[in-house]
Amino acid sequence: LTINAATKSTLTQRIFLEAENGALLFETDVDWKERHKCLKVQFPLNIRSTVCNYDIQFGYLQRPTVQNNTEDIAKFEVVGHKFADLSEYDFGCALLNDCKYGYSCFKHCLRLSLLRAPKRPDPNTDIHRHLFRYALLPHTDTFQRSNVKQCAENLNNALKYVECDHENKQETSNSLHEQQLCMFEIDSPQVILDTVKMALDASGDVILRFYEAFGGRTQCKVSMKMAVKKASICNLLEDVGEELKVTQVHAQTSQITLYLQPFEIKTVRLSVNL
Repeated sequence: LTINAATKSTLTQRIFLEAENGALLFETDVDWKERHKCLKVQFPLNIRSTVCNYDIQFGYLQRPTVQNNTEDIAKFEVVGHKFADLSEYDFGCALLNDCKYGYSCFKHCLRLSLLRAPKRPDPNTDIHRHLFRYALLPHTDTFQRSNVKQCAENLNNALKYVECDHENKQETSNSLHEQQLCMFEIDSPQVILDTVKMALDASGDVILRFYEAFGGRTQCKVSMKMAVKKASICNLLEDVGEELKVTQVHAQTSQITLYLQPFEIKTVRLSVNL
């Protein structure tokens, strides 16, 4: 689908219906050449709610969908990272994206700001070709109990294909399957593993950063495909604090238990047997 966007610009879209989750995916290619204009996409939804949920780093926030006072009117656009969700009691709809950050929702209309054309301070703001994706995802239940967060993460972190040469051509299918298992597994969808990195002090320790994403207390078990000697809670400077109990499930599989409060960020430091 190719149309004229505003006066001088052209917009080409490829629209897909996702088989995995039922999302309507829009792959968009825009040659933007406008002045003093803003390009938005709007979806009128058959949903009534006084608040809309917006994804932010380490959680989400809510903003009103009505304009009852001057404070509400001032919130005409809201920052959002990977999705915005408008939900009733048992169903809703989320608008996902992979690179845009300006959302707005008034009554039942959910909008996403795509491009701008201001002339200050940069007279050529956004004046070039743009490639981006966004998706409309209907779901049952609240967004916390649905797959909105997982779908948003998948849209922003596409699968990468890697070719591997196996020296031993006689490897069994079971051993190949084991190599493809995830290094970290969490038994609660409320808890997100946001960061995996090496410690800054060059000690060889591994740093894991978790957060609670839905605004509720939870306890979870984290399984790691590595032999962990010691696990400790640490701060953002990676100073060691409370020690955690490590359970060895198998020779190369360890497990710890974490308790997180609403929207809590928790960093874990692992000493690993190499």
